[in-house]
Amino acid sequence: MNENIFSVEGKTALVTGASRGIGLAIAKALANSGADILAVSRTGQFSELQKYCELMGRTFSGYTCDLSDRQSVSEFVSTICKSSK
Repeated sequence: MNENIFSVEGKTALVTGASRGIGLAIAKALANSGADILAVSRTGQFSELQKYCELMGRTFSGYTCDLSDRQSVSEFVSTICKSSK
């Protein structure tokens, strides 16, 4: 069965909660559909997702961030903004 129901080829998807559960499944589906993955989670444990992205030929970046903590979010946004320049 072809799971690629839409294409996001050439796009970058930011997925929160991407280290496990629904977030991990969504990140894998997006990678399967052509997106590069920018993953965020509190634990920063992305080995499964990173391997999957490599297998799919997608770029992977993982960040640790607690989205319930303003300071953590602020630091994450600053990091992303600096790396995109």
